[in-house]
Amino acid sequence: MTRWLSRSLAVVAAAFAAAGSASADFVIDNFSAPTPGVNYQITAFNANPWDRTDVLGNGLNRATHVEVVSPIPPQFNAVGGTLGGGAFSADSNNATTAFATLSYSGFTSATGDFTGTNGIEIRFINLNPGNIPSGPVAPDMPVRIDVTTTGGTLSYTANVPGFGLPFTVDAPYSSFTGTGNLSQVTGVKVSLNAGDSRVASDYILNEITTTTVPAPPAVFLLAAAVPVMALRRRIAKRNAAPAA
Repeated sequence: MTRWLSRSLAVVAAAFAAAGSASADFVIDNFSAPTPGVNYQITAFNANPWDRTDVLGNGLNRATHVEVVSPIPPQFNAVGGTLGGGAFSADSNNATTAFATLSYSGFTSATGDFTGTNGIEIRFINLNPGNIPSGPVAPDMPVRIDVTTTGGTLSYTANVPGFGLPFTVDAPYSSFTGTGNLSQVTGVKVSLNAGDSRVASDYILNEITTTTVPAPPAVFLLAAAVPVMALRRRIAKRNAAPAA
């Protein structure tokens, strides 16, 4: 009984230790840079595409690319938005098809080890997919995530439904295709409205982050420990009781 109790206490202690050491999500981009944010616009009189590179607070580099696909040349006020100050946005006019890519590089041995995570999340403040080219209102907008590693590239694609309230696109690695080594990530690329593009799409992002498997809740761990602690007290009482 004493040996079983010792093993049980060791299991509970290990569970508490695991809960305390659970790794936090790694924020790839919270769009705090640049501060203050900058405005961009592609028109008949401005350059197409619009490109900008920023160094982020976590040491990564972000290359932002926004491009009008049609009509060419772009119309007046074809697409515009903001970058930095906590968000990235794109707002296309009713005749414009445009896409954006956010490419991240500069991963180190510490920031490029994704083995402790189970996926990537893109957090939207809002999304209006727009219209299907020469068709009706679109129910969704294509989103793609490419994770480049020393062992290959892993890719995730989804048509994301439009929402009026903040929502999260959850991309678990189990839904990615391709091969790669998640312990040595060298780049991450997020593509918005690329490929099967929508006309007049509008969206606002405020964070791109990895996700981790949550640690067991402390309440659950405490509940698991209570029967063991109670048994230990009963054993101590029995050992302390005077012999008859």
